[in-house]
Amino acid sequence: MVGIGEALNILITGHLSSLSECLARKFSKEGHKVVLAGPAPNVLTDKIRRVTFHTISVNDVLFKKTLSRYRFNVVIFIGTREECLDESIEMASGEMLDGLTNALDLVKDEKIEHFFFTSYTEIYGNSPEIEESLDVNPVSVNGFALASAEKICSYYHDEYNLGVTICRIPHVFGVNVGSGLLKKLIKQFQHQSKVFLPCDNDTKISFLHCLDVADFLILAMVEQVEKTLKFFDLSSAD
Repeated sequence: MVGIGEALNILITGHLSSLSECLARKFSKEGHKVVLAGPAPNVLTDKIRRVTFHTISVNDVLFKKTLSRYRFNVVIFIGTREECLDESIEMASGEMLDGLTNALDLVKDEKIEHFFFTSYTEIYGNSPEIEESLDVNPVSVNGFALASAEKICSYYHDEYNLGVTICRIPHVFGVNVGSGLLKKLIKQFQHQSKVFLPCDNDTKISFLHCLDVADFLILAMVEQVEKTLKFFDLSSAD
């Protein structure tokens, strides 16, 4: 177990995007060592202390062998998010699920303490209510893929007794996040007086700063290790 104030070895993989960069920078400032693994060369535009970048895909057959030497305490898998699609970072739904399985196998084989899957509130579809206890009702291909990914995480917890935390994150904005819903709205307001959102009147839309996501993960990573399955909705709707 790693306590508060101790340095962690953290792997961030999956669908790398500007959120991944924000997390890596914040973790580095806190004194942790970070490996970003994935074919996304534009994620890091400059060198960051204690951050290493590997271009190996999470789907690669050599993924586990290449990264097992780091002896990670934490693995964070970034699910496909809106800004990933906007930034044209290619990863099909099947590739995400295959990669997730590969990452979970790494956690299982190396007995890594914490696994986090960052899902997306897109899985709720058009539901006016958003909370962990609700059944998900996606209405998009990516929403269904994320729901499937959560089920895979649940399976690995039940079958192999892994400590798994699933974080359902809303629209993210902030440091170096150059796309997403908020960015779109700001651009539209610059050219027109009214902006119409493609949703129902009672649909709740939440925004969260990327550093708040990082702060939540930092607190969760240093908690006592429990082989439990946890769900957290980080929506700020209420």
